[in-house]
Amino acid sequence: MLIFKVQGGLGNQMFIYAMARNFQLLYNRNVKLDIISATNYPQLFKLDVFNTQLEYASLNEIEATRDGRNLDHAELLLFKIRRRFFPYFKKPYVVEQSLNFSAEYKKLMDPVYISGLWQTEKYFSSISDSLRKDFTFKASPDHENSLILNHIQSCNSVSLHCRRGDFIHNPKDSLIQISHDYSYYTRALDLLKSKVSDIQLFIFSDDPEYTKSQLIFDFPTTYVENNLHNKQDYEDLRLMTACRHHILSTSTFAWWGAWLNPDPDKIVIAPGERLKPSPDPYFKYDHYYPENWLLL
Repeated sequence: MLIFKVQGGLGNQMFIYAMARNFQLLYNRNVKLDIISATNYPQLFKLDVFNTQLEYASLNEIEATRDGRNLDHAELLLFKIRRRFFPYFKKPYVVEQSLNFSAEYKKLMDPVYISGLWQTEKYFSSISDSLRKDFTFKASPDHENSLILNHIQSCNSVSLHCRRGDFIHNPKDSLIQISHDYSYYTRALDLLKSKVSDIQLFIFSDDPEYTKSQLIFDFPTTYVENNLHNKQDYEDLRLMTACRHHILSTSTFAWWGAWLNPDPDKIVIAPGERLKPSPDPYFKYDHYYPENWLLL
């Protein structure tokens, strides 16, 4: 059994699910999710809004696989040998070493507990159709979101995402993350309007007061803020995915809003500088963006 630890906000949880689902479908492995760990994270478990297909691991399964608890003598001996002497990818508890893609993860040995973020479609591009079905919503949008959705589908809609919040105010995140300002979005819109006409903007953010005062452009604009106070960020994701083109922040949430759009003619513009420079080799992101997205 492979048990993947679910952690982070909705975007990160979707990356983890996609990696785990790839092991199930492509390699025919027995895969479960540790959602118990997600309950210790401030944003909690969020994947239950989708039609996901993976089972959840029990606490006993998690502790046996991750910690070697409640194993019989032979199983515990093998667990200790693997933990001490086996190569990294064959240990019983594997932690992601870099945000960049590595084919070595194919070598994971059962049973194993796996912790990481897996932020590249290189881990799951071959099952993209299945993932788009898994990430459909269980519930229909409410009345207000239905109206916005109809508007989005009736025009040449462009989602623009601005992530601030923890990127600005959380000391740990602000050391790593970048929140781009008006100049980036202006350059992105200049590039987009050279390729697309009759743009209508739909701006999504965790800081709508900032976007309404600072991100003002010469296009018809809707500031989508009705889901923020209800903590229904997944509804913003639904709306973003319905847009025809996308201008991203560095957020994984925005990444999925663009990736789930199945239109092969979509234009996706993203900031090439995603993270602040760091000596830590983990924070490499050469494979974060799909190759056909445009980077500024």
